[in-house]
Amino acid sequence: MATQQKEREIFETMPIGKAFFTLALPTILSQLIVVVYNLADTFYVGQTGNSYMISAMSLSAPVFMCLNAVGNLFGIGGGSNVSRLIGIRQDDEAKKVSSYSFYATIIFALIYSLIVILFNEPLLTFLGASEQSLEYAKQYVLWTVIIGGPFMIVSAVLGHLLRSVGFSKLSGIGIGAGGVLNIILDPLFMFVLFPAGQEVYAAACATCISNVMVTLFFAVVLIKVRKKCALSIKPQMPSKESVKLIYNVGIPSALGAFLANLVNATTFSLMAEYGDTAIASLGIVRKLDSIAFNLATGLSQGMMPLIAYNYATRDYKRMHGASLYGRISAVVLAVVCVGAYTIFAEQLVGFFINAEGSQSGANTLETIEMGATFLRVLTLAVPFMIFNFLTSFTFQAMGKAKESLLLVVCRQGLVHFPILILFANLFKMDGILWTQFVSDGLTLLLALILNWKIYKDFNKQKESLQQNLQDSTL
Repeated sequence: MATQQKEREIFETMPIGKAFFTLALPTILSQLIVVVYNLADTFYVGQTGNSYMISAMSLSAPVFMCLNAVGNLFGIGGGSNVSRLIGIRQDDEAKKVSSYSFYATIIFALIYSLIVILFNEPLLTFLGASEQSLEYAKQYVLWTVIIGGPFMIVSAVLGHLLRSVGFSKLSGIGIGAGGVLNIILDPLFMFVLFPAGQEVYAAACATCISNVMVTLFFAVVLIKVRKKCALSIKPQMPSKESVKLIYNVGIPSALGAFLANLVNATTFSLMAEYGDTAIASLGIVRKLDSIAFNLATGLSQGMMPLIAYNYATRDYKRMHGASLYGRISAVVLAVVCVGAYTIFAEQLVGFFINAEGSQSGANTLETIEMGATFLRVLTLAVPFMIFNFLTSFTFQAMGKAKESLLLVVCRQGLVHFPILILFANLFKMDGILWTQFVSDGLTLLLALILNWKIYKDFNKQKESLQQNLQDSTL
């Protein structure tokens, strides 16, 4: 159990700054690679100059990204539970939780694939697919969701579970390797193995194969480390309390991913009124916006095990220290993203579409100009979004299901969705673009109130604990 003891040192005795970055940096880097390989599909397809292909991939994104909802349900719900259980030395129960999370993921993933098979074309049509882009969208969904989706979800959950017991580096290596493989396979499949006109189909196949390989990698890793840590894939049932905690923590995160994709799908559906060029522009900008989104996710996920573990052991000083490092890192990330997106908007958007290779009469210069405008508006919401993420993931790590659920539902449901519909009707395209800024700003106010309330309760708990200790020594 030497390896397990070494991993405990990260949570208990390692200097807080070093522990934070030991867990967070591999996760951030792996998320950065995920961004790169997500951007790779758009970049390579963009070299055809075919806005219909880019539009199709953009429309398919919400269907693909809904997979994150299932991944978050059992990855974050199960992983957070595992971290707290090993913090209070209940390793056997932690193994049962990891096993339950693994098999439940497989079941839910297969159900989701079946749903997409049944409602594929109506769903894509609702999202705004035109006659020119529908077939491309169906090709992309076939390989990334229907066939490759279960592998994508399982690999994500295994990554969360490995991170929950301190194997953040192995988790990062697996996700990162999948990204690198996808980047290599994309041009090989699109421009060598598949004929012209099937670039979307080829890119989807490359993504599917990459997710399969990541799943196999994590399966091998888990088999090798299962005797050295509190993880297991041996079928076994955890206690009712543990199962309840998985869903209490996982549902807010899963609901957040689902609502985010519902909002994203509705956004594309509303933007479809302005044509394929507007959808292609928004699709490229969403890919660029995902850089900040994924880096914030990596930062938050890397911080989660440290907060969950020390919350369980009541080492609140160490937990607050991890939270402080998270907030400082968030400020740096927000400044870099806003600055880069504002200054280099045209260059960043233009990188993803080849004006010289334009096909089907697509106006790529208009796509670049429109996309740059979109990017400059959407990037203003990045600072709010990052801090909302940190707060929500902190609540989940602590098992604060009600607070996390309230924040998630308000951000994407009660606040964002109504504002999106209202602004789209009142201000047309501009209203759609400014919705993110307004909704994340309002949600930040709620996050600050909830954060203040929880820390106020902490102070009362600490005072009560200190009083009990004093009474016991008398």
